[in-house]
Amino acid sequence: MPLSMKIKSNSLIDVVKEQPPKKYSGYRFEAVIDWIEIKIVLTNASNFDTLRKRLGVPHVDPLDKGAGGAATEFVFKVHDVRSWKDLDKQLALLTHDHPLACPPEVSGIEIAFDAYSLKNDREELVQMAARFYTCSSFMASENRRLAGAFKGSGKALVSATDVSRGLDAGLNIYVGDRNADIGQHMYVKVTDNNKAPIPVEKHRARSEVPRSGTELPYKSLADWKNYNFTQDAKFFKYQEKKDDLPPAIDCAVNHLAQVGERRARKRKDGGTRVHSSSTVADAELNALAYEALRKLTRRMGKA
Repeated sequence: MPLSMKIKSNSLIDVVKEQPPKKYSGYRFEAVIDWIEIKIVLTNASNFDTLRKRLGVPHVDPLDKGAGGAATEFVFKVHDVRSWKDLDKQLALLTHDHPLACPPEVSGIEIAFDAYSLKNDREELVQMAARFYTCSSFMASENRRLAGAFKGSGKALVSATDVSRGLDAGLNIYVGDRNADIGQHMYVKVTDNNKAPIPVEKHRARSEVPRSGTELPYKSLADWKNYNFTQDAKFFKYQEKKDDLPPAIDCAVNHLAQVGERRARKRKDGGTRVHSSSTVADAELNALAYEALRKLTRRMGKA
């Protein structure tokens, strides 16, 4: 073998050896539409029970309910939407003989970023759900809390221990006011939308971003069909702690409940910075989130 070929081969081996190991190789990532809320206006009045049965959804809200419970305007949520074509088919179960007075509108949507443990390891899921909160660059609100399934169960998030212990105990992290136009929800998902247990292999760490009102880029369902979900990558960006921090600072950062938030911070030498000087962008996780959103766009069937 010529010497030049040997050098090239050895150089390639050296490059491969120098590449850092992937931190998240033990996970599989996916972005999904957890639910989409649709508003429709019928040409002729009907009742919510007819819509609920035809559409196969658990709940329908009439907006202009009149005598006898009849209405023409309704809103309802469709969960686990897999494609725009599937959503059209679901709507057609009603509209083929209940014509619409105007095109359907989107009044809310929730995008979720999921991480599955390839080993079905609960500890790994808790760690990832904690990272989704602690390292998130996007924080929807200063209102941040751990909460369970009942009113009054909310707890403050003071330390990293609060985050991990709360998630491990089955609590959820909520960011934002209850009726706000945008919020966040991080947790380990172990049940379906009806609170029924799901198989262990479907357990995952989840970060959800619900949006409505002023936070919706479009109202028209037709416009959403052309939406590129990588535009939502800003909601799923993360920081990570620097490797070379002084011991005292490293210890302090390890105890913080949230370290990744993008916000104005004053520099000692003047000016501002948007992230903590103790963190850097988590390039690997950010790329995985972006790719998951790109695949979501393709799976939905963007026109």
